[in-house]
Amino acid sequence: MQIVTLRRLAAAAMMVAAPVAMAQSVQHTTGTVTFRVFNNGYYGNALGVPATGAFVFNGVNGIFEGQLMVGVSANQVAGSPYAATNAHEWTAGANPTAITPPASFDQAYVAGPFTDGAVANPNPIGLSVLQRTYSSSAEPNNDFGIVELEITSALAHAAMYVGMFADWDVGPAATADLGGYDAGSKLLYVWDNSGGNPNYYGVAVIGHPVSGYTDDAGAGGNPTEPQIYLGLTTASAPAVTPADRRTVIGAGPFGVAAGGTLIVRFAYVGGTSQADIIANANAAQALFPPVAVENTPNAAGYALSATAPNPVNSSASLAVTVPTSQDVRVAVYDVTGREVSVLVDGTLAAGTHEINWDASALPSGVYMVRLAAGSQQLARTVSVAR
Repeated sequence: MQIVTLRRLAAAAMMVAAPVAMAQSVQHTTGTVTFRVFNNGYYGNALGVPATGAFVFNGVNGIFEGQLMVGVSANQVAGSPYAATNAHEWTAGANPTAITPPASFDQAYVAGPFTDGAVANPNPIGLSVLQRTYSSSAEPNNDFGIVELEITSALAHAAMYVGMFADWDVGPAATADLGGYDAGSKLLYVWDNSGGNPNYYGVAVIGHPVSGYTDDAGAGGNPTEPQIYLGLTTASAPAVTPADRRTVIGAGPFGVAAGGTLIVRFAYVGGTSQADIIANANAAQALFPPVAVENTPNAAGYALSATAPNPVNSSASLAVTVPTSQDVRVAVYDVTGREVSVLVDGTLAAGTHEINWDASALPSGVYMVRLAAGSQQLARTVSVAR
């Protein structure tokens, strides 16, 4: 780093005062991107300490620290930028482990689940997060890394916002960065206004609506929970003065039932120009078509149960309920939207029907079971784990 700001010094001081075990990480090394991911909601660097291969595009690192942020109110946000392990609001989960990548990717890792129940978190939401990350070496998918978060909430929340905080240090001097937002690709990005680094870097929400964004979280200082929540929920015009850019972009809001699970995805993206990074973000969007209805248990007499068990090893059962005799289709889709199994395709009588699903031929990963009956569409996310 060319400069050391107060937040770096504070993080370093905390670590010296109370040495603790570092979070575990793994490095994606495909395409033009090197992307380090951790087992506790950090991306790029963790714990205020730079790591090799943070988020590197075309050989140049662009990030100081990234982190998952989940908020349900201005005073209840899971995540704490620049925190040493003993002050971190996410507990570390199982170490990142290689898994079979889905179509269009060459590398894939799973980590966790990690939770927001750390001792340092004074007001936990009640979350458990299983994280999968993907990267590719082939055009047009080699300029980004995907973060896929399977979030389970112990409590019901009417409006949950899921987002990414990122402190970008793009140029030789971290204080010379500018930011921009592209609504079409759902991308919040930064670049070096001094010309020392020609690359662009950013985070895009994949599939879901953008709930808010800012490229100046903390207004020049370390962001507080209310400032993070504001970034998750409110769109702010990009700042016009070069500075140390600290961005927040959010997805949602999501209504979550007690014990409910949702899938949210983000892409960490690089580009050689504004047009190029937007094109790369659009390529990431194309891999994960938006899902109109997720995790909806019932509607107007229709119901689609969760699978038992979940995660699925080789087989599972689920129940479908329809109010009248009618044509029903129940199919399974992978994370790219590709249909991989058809469980029902025909007429079902009114009532509840138990369906068996043989998942033995499918690789580990996240899938969606979708019920289509007339104008009704219900869906459930499910994990396959070997």
